[in-house]
Amino acid sequence: MAGNGTGRTGTALARLPNNAPHPDAEYARSLPARTAFPLADFAVRDGADVRLPEVVEDIATVIGRHAAIRMVEAARQTGARPRRRQVYIPKRVHEAHPLAAMIGLKAARALSVTHAHMVVELPQCRELVQAYEAWLAARWHAEGWTVPEIAVELCRSERAVAAMIPPEASR
Repeated sequence: MAGNGTGRTGTALARLPNNAPHPDAEYARSLPARTAFPLADFAVRDGADVRLPEVVEDIATVIGRHAAIRMVEAARQTGARPRRRQVYIPKRVHEAHPLAAMIGLKAARALSVTHAHMVVELPQCRELVQAYEAWLAARWHAEGWTVPEIAVELCRSERAVAAMIPPEASR
């Protein structure tokens, strides 16, 4: 085990020469590049009044609502359960750390101060996703999309999409 003799590897990371790539840099490059975070953008604009799960709300008080939802969107599945997403919050965050790639270095460092050495299981934010889908359905319907087209795009039934569209928009 590399380190300073204390059994902890975290201090060895600080000893890397300035020109050497960080060990996590390869992993960070392997993450899919996300250029758009539509749920996070919706959460701070039109979905600002939608309630977040307690864990995400706790994180949002530290790093802001946009960064917290962005973290939920960017987190990968962990384990066998398809909806399980866990993120480890280290005590020290560097530029190449995957958490910094998810939410930005400044937000990652702020989160590491309050949640250091924690594994956070991120919920799905179902209420926010439902509000976002309803907002999209209403917007697309106003642009002239038909209910079947919206249903295909959202992977929902026509009945579910019809329920999302406000009655005044259907007239």
